[in-house]
Amino acid sequence: MTREFYTEIDNLFPSQLYISKRKLMQVKSWLGPESHDYSPIPIKKYGEKVYLTDGHTRTVYIRQIGHSRIKVIWDNDQLDDTEYLTCIKWCQDEGVLSIEDLGKRIISDEEYEKLWIKRCEHCFSVKG
Repeated sequence: MTREFYTEIDNLFPSQLYISKRKLMQVKSWLGPESHDYSPIPIKKYGEKVYLTDGHTRTVYIRQIGHSRIKVIWDNDQLDDTEYLTCIKWCQDEGVLSIEDLGKRIISDEEYEKLWIKRCEHCFSVKG
């Protein structure tokens, strides 16, 4: 059984280009500045770096409120590595190389839907 542990946020890399402002506000409403009552953030190692596979919004919020460490767990789900590697490449191409970088890309729900969700749907639904 994989156990959760704490790691430095600065050692984690995003696999997502944007954060929804609405989702961030929701996280702020249930996860207070001193709370450690959240599900661990799933991570996966690609090459020499460790990437978030989910929980980007929680991670950005936890970093914004001044925490340097975060609760994580190794993601043992069967993921489509091709999709994650594509998202990681997008992040690299657009200079989203840290959680701090991602925290500067908080956008409206409409923009998030258009710029992130639709991009992923278009790219990954065309597989054949």
